[in-house]
Amino acid sequence: DLNNSIHDLRDDINVAIEKIRLLFIDSVKLRMRSDVKVGSCLSGGIDSSSIVSIVHSQKLANESFVTVTSCYENKKYDEQKFSNIVSEKTNFKGIKTFPNLTDLLNLGELDKIIYHQDQPISGASHYSEYKVFEAARVNGIIVMLDGQGSDEYLCGYDEFYMLYLQELLRKMKFKKLFLIMRNKAIHKKNKMFVEILYAIRSIYVYPLLKILKKILKKDLPSWLSEEWKSIANKQIIDFSAVTLKELSIQEIKFSSIPYQLHSEDRNSMLFSIESRLPFLDHRLVEYIIGLPSDYKIKNGYSKFILREAISELPEEIKYRKDKMGFVAPDGLWIKENHQSIRSELHNIVHSQGIFTESLIERFDRFIAGNLEYEPIYFRAIALNRFCKIFNIVL
Repeated sequence: DLNNSIHDLRDDINVAIEKIRLLFIDSVKLRMRSDVKVGSCLSGGIDSSSIVSIVHSQKLANESFVTVTSCYENKKYDEQKFSNIVSEKTNFKGIKTFPNLTDLLNLGELDKIIYHQDQPISGASHYSEYKVFEAARVNGIIVMLDGQGSDEYLCGYDEFYMLYLQELLRKMKFKKLFLIMRNKAIHKKNKMFVEILYAIRSIYVYPLLKILKKILKKDLPSWLSEEWKSIANKQIIDFSAVTLKELSIQEIKFSSIPYQLHSEDRNSMLFSIESRLPFLDHRLVEYIIGLPSDYKIKNGYSKFILREAISELPEEIKYRKDKMGFVAPDGLWIKENHQSIRSELHNIVHSQGIFTESLIERFDRFIAGNLEYEPIYFRAIALNRFCKIFNIVL
């Protein structure tokens, strides 16, 4: 059990950095063992770049090693700039795939992905992942390394940062709190008061609004029918964590990791590829979770200790302020295909009994530019396709 395998550690930070480096190198070495062609996903972020950089520096592969990157013409969703830096430094062949989200509808690839995932999917990022493994297979790669799994114990997600701020507040470490928020503001090129307001909203305002909505019985969205609100209320699991350690264990055991691994396994095996994940080596996970919080979040950066441990990382990637992974421009795609998508949403609302007319009203406001994009549009379509594929009546 993961809970029993983790112990609070007080290793000196330099000792911890060196231990993590050695554990990670060994983890990558183990997963490079193969009699067939091996490659790696490369997003241009810290995780996949760390893997590829170690493969190169430790001479674990020759020129046959290949990386695959998912790219988009829209720079907001594109990581070519960073993956190119890694490719140039390592001299490994870099393959780029450009997912065309219109193919999800026109070529029936959404249905194909849902069938193989065996569940509705949450967004088009699954398609980015799908296209990476497809490109790998076309190029004869049988084993693929990937960077999944580190965010959940190296505190890569924003919820870890907010929980750490609360931890510092409880311990009245105000100087450290100020310095972390100041550095975070500098990295994001924000003014300090903007960072403070964001923290106040996340830590205090949003939780209070959530409680108030629950009291007023308005905690579930208007686009969900009353019958399904009742069903949803019985199924909601409200996870709560006080420490980074607790949150890491929750995300590894119950939420983030199970969902991501399900997706990766189905997308890789669809193309008969074996996916290997160096960051989920149990030695790394157990050791890092047990380390002090300020080894993971420091100087305004998440994953601080990993950034220090992988000295081979190019500076432009080592201190990136943003992260992507497998992303896709869902909102843009839906706007470009809004007529056919609205028609499908209309049919869903009038045939399933799950959604109300509010879904269509919100969609129209989104298309008109009066509302931000909401993932429910994609998810409603994915659920509808899932039910049709497997003959499920709701």
